[in-house]
Amino acid sequence: MNRRIDIIQLLRGIAALLVCFFHMKALLNTSAMRYGTMLFGSGSIGVQIFFIISGFIMVYTTRKSDGTPHYVKNFLIKRLIRVVPLYYIMVLFWLVVYERSLSFFVEEPLTILKTFCFIPLFNSPLGPAYGMPPLKVGWSLNYEVLFYIIFGLSLFLKRYRWTMLLVVFTTLVVFIPLIFKGYVNFIPSVNYDFKLSYFLLLTNPILIFFIVGVLLGLIYNSSFIIKSKVLQIVLVLISLVYFFLLYFRVSLFLNGFFISMFSSTFLVFSLLLFNKGIGIRVPSFLVYLGDMSYSLYLVHPIVIIGLPSLLVFLKMGGVFNGKYYFLICTACILLLSVISYELIEKRLLKRAAIYLTSSDQKKIEVSLQPELIEK
Repeated sequence: MNRRIDIIQLLRGIAALLVCFFHMKALLNTSAMRYGTMLFGSGSIGVQIFFIISGFIMVYTTRKSDGTPHYVKNFLIKRLIRVVPLYYIMVLFWLVVYERSLSFFVEEPLTILKTFCFIPLFNSPLGPAYGMPPLKVGWSLNYEVLFYIIFGLSLFLKRYRWTMLLVVFTTLVVFIPLIFKGYVNFIPSVNYDFKLSYFLLLTNPILIFFIVGVLLGLIYNSSFIIKSKVLQIVLVLISLVYFFLLYFRVSLFLNGFFISMFSSTFLVFSLLLFNKGIGIRVPSFLVYLGDMSYSLYLVHPIVIIGLPSLLVFLKMGGVFNGKYYFLICTACILLLSVISYELIEKRLLKRAAIYLTSSDQKKIEVSLQPELIEK
């Protein structure tokens, strides 16, 4: 069994909160001071941290892969169950509650089909989303699922899978644009205007974050370690200072795709090495925040859009505003995220993953003894 790395859970939780607060930043802005923009205007950086962590986790959890069809099948089942069902539930909830009719399913069947197949709508020329799905944060899952599939297939190559991943992603991000368009663009909003629209997703430079995470995973799994505790602490401090300088846009020179990528990568890298060498004790409630980060990521836009209508229904519209509404909204998001995690992710989906990846005999045991899920 893979031992969980608490510092990764902490980073996942913080990344989810950054994205959440980024979408709520306007609530803290006033006519005198744009506090929300100042504090959370760069909160979207949480998405790239998510992508880096995804690459790392895939390497860390498959370090004992034997490359057999059974292993690859189980890997893909676990990853897709981890992502797909909860997203479908949240999208359907969004459509039923906010569209307030089922006409959307009749009038926009292609939108539903693309959303459920993790294909961008391509109704906007700007990347990396190329058009927002009904539940807007779902654009990032298009890249997550693509990465899972490519990574899962690479497992068949066993020890050569790292070479395969490097070749595939280099080909997608660099060589295809270079060959067919004559240039390479490392800005995520890029649009190469391919005739086959899906190639916009396949060639977007945001995929590099996953490969960076893979490289961090390989380093962490290796024997590499910094023995000097002082140097480990210095690296963590430097990475934190550099990250916050970028996050708060202290200097105009601290911007750009690669600078942002280096900032997030350096932060994750230094914390992982510190954890590997010395160990980091993370409070259990912060670990739990990371555990439920996926629910938080999907739930927060539903609350942000839906809470005003609920308050109006309760005849409390206009009672709360500014920072007080921000706190109430945050509390509702956390509460519903806990419910989603406990009832759907932790219970239903975890049992489904175990059932689908178990042998026939194990399936019988799981169905008869559901308490085994918690062990």
